[in-house]
Parts: sequence; structure tokens; C-alpha cells
Amino acid sequence: MTEGLNVLSDEPDWEVVGATGTSTFNELAPELFERIAEHSDNSTLRALRLTCRDFATKVLRTYGQAHFTSRSLLLSDLDSIRRATNTAEHFVFGCRLRQLVVVVDDVVAQPGCTACQSVSTMSNRTAELTRLFRFFSARSIALQLELVDHKARASEGVRYTPPKCTICQTQGESSTHCIGWDAPWIQILSAVREAGAKLSRMAVTTHEWMLQLSKESILGPSRGLFLDALQNIRALDIRVAALRYGSQDEQCARDFLNMVSGAKTLVTFKVRIAQFTNSNQGVLEYLIFETTMPGIRHFSLTEGTWLSLSELQSFTQRNPNLQKLDLCSTDLGYDNFSNELLDEFECLDQSEVPSLVRRFIDLPGEYNDLWSFEVFDKFERTSVLL
Repeated sequence: MTEGLNVLSDEPDWEVVGATGTSTFNELAPELFERIAEHSDNSTLRALRLTCRDFATKVLRTYGQAHFTSRSLLLSDLDSIRRATNTAEHFVFGCRLRQLVVVVDDVVAQPGCTACQSVSTMSNRTAELTRLFRFFSARSIALQLELVDHKARASEGVRYTPPKCTICQTQGESSTHCIGWDAPWIQILSAVREAGAKLSRMAVTTHEWMLQLSKESILGPSRGLFLDALQNIRALDIRVAALRYGSQDEQCARDFLNMVSGAKTLVTFKVRIAQFTNSNQGVLEYLIFETTMPGIRHFSLTEGTWLSLSELQSFTQRNPNLQKLDLCSTDLGYDNFSNELLDEFECLDQSEVPSLVRRFIDLPGEYNDLWSFEVFDKFERTSVLL
């Protein structure tokens, strides 16, 4: 490597005596140095840093922030988790890691290989996740965690093919793609607690899998895991199953919202609620707008629901720290909403309310600002242009 670098030098009499000159590295383009860093082993990287400390440190820091702040892993694949762990323990780039994107596949504990009767790898995955999270705990790094769908298996009708047994190499039988209700949530949060790590952001953006708010899951045995995670979370983005009126679902919804409103560090709360086919509004989205969440500055409710404007008005008055409200898929009803806040804007048809409100509802500022003359003048001009 030193001979190749010497060719790039403008000094023909320059000699290599046990080390590479710093001037040679300074003449290299940063892109070339990044390629060296990407394909070199740990000992070579260490030598480069010692040889040209200032330049190498600057480039490695920039390169690490650009390429090593986030890593993806497949939750059902033990080797994928181990590769993420190897990145976290890298002596140069591991300290840059801040975000993990977890691809949620079929993570239900398998009964084991029928050929050799091997045990499930669920406990092995949890142990490897714990090892991974310990690196964040040791460095006092608040982790950003996001759960996403497996793109290749997210479409309807795709069948899941279990991997080969690691012991006897027997191929597992295909089965209908099915994800356990709380298996991903419990497995990850258990590892986070065991490792003593802290979460600054938890996002569950999956469509194939959602959180089940029930006494048998997050509000029961998994309650402590969720409360521990909320201790340091600043942003919570989740998808939950719909809850019905007139059953224990209502108490479950209240318990869940009490846990969220008690999170002292929570600033951003985004929730997507799976809707009933025969109902416009479930109990959870109704109770959300009766809840006081003192620290929330940004609230988002998507995937469709129905809300009256008076409920929206009460919610914003109950949460004075709210700066941004996103109701991008919410149908808003006029009901007994105060006409004074609409000023002189004339609503000709109740069906017009959802579209015009949705257009401006994500503007920052207090609620009254959303109904100023400027907003509706802008809407009227936009409507004419359209």
C-alpha cells in the first residue's frame, strides 16, 4: 500500500522508512481516503490514524456520521443481528451508531426442526439483541429504534419460508405469513431492559403487525417493559389495534393513555389506529382528545377517524404546549363549533370541512392562529386557482 501511495507523491526522493509520510495522505482526495477506511481492517485503520492523526480523524468522523449512524437488521435472522452487533463494536465507527431499523418478519418462536428436534432460536436472538444494546448502554447513547415491514413479504398472500436448520440443514416447511401480535415488541423491549439501554425514539411503522392494547399484553405482563421504555423516550410513533366501546377495551385505552401522558420526556406522539369496518370512531381515538399530555408539542393521528371541530378545539385548549397538530386522514365534522373562530368564512356544505381543515391543520402555532383571516383568504385564493 505504501508503494502505491508513494507514486502519488510529488516528491520523487521521498523514502518510506517504517512509516508512511503524512504529506502523502494530505495530498489524497477525501474520497480516496474513505475507500481506504471502508476496506481496511482494524490494524490498518489504527496505523492510518496514528500516522496522520488530524486528517484521518476529520475524515473518519465525517465518514462515520454519513455511513454508520444507522444500521438495519432482520429480526428473524440471528446472523443479521450479529452483523449489526459487529458494527456497534467497531472501534472506530461503532460510536457513531445511533439508530437501528428492525425489519419485522415472522418472529414467532418456532417449535424447532422436526428432523433433529433442535430448540427454537428465539432465546438466542434475544441474547444477541441484548449484547447489541449493551454497546449503547456502555456509551450512554440514547437509541433510536424503528420497526418496519419486510418489503418482500408485505404484500398479501406471500408465504413465509423458514430458514434451514443450523444443525441438520433441513429446510423448514412454508407457512402462511403470520406475525405474532406482541412478539417483536416484547422481544426487543426485553433486550433493552436487560442491557440497561435507553430509547430516545420508538417507531412502529409496520402494517403487517401492530400493538395489541389488552390485559394479556402491553397492559398486563408487558406493562413494565413499556413503562421502562417511556422513561427516556422523546418520540413515540406506533400503530395500534382498534378498541371498542362498552367493554374492557375502554379501560385498556384509558390505561394506555395514562401511561403515555405520564411520560415526562415525551415530546412527539404519533399514533395510527386500525379502523373498524363498521364504525367511524373507536374508543381510543375518542379518549385521546379528552387526554391532557403536558409535554406533547407535536401530535399526529392518522389512518382515518372522525372528529368534531369542538372536540379538536377542546383538545388544543387542554394541551397548551401543543405546537403542531397533524390529522392528515381525519374527517372533521362541523357540529357546534364556534363560528367566531371561523371569522367571516362561510361554510356552504358540511362535506367541505374535512378538506379545507386538513389543508392547514399541520401549521405550527396556537389553535386560534389556524382560523385567522390569512388562512382562509389563502384557502379561497387556492380554491379559485384550482
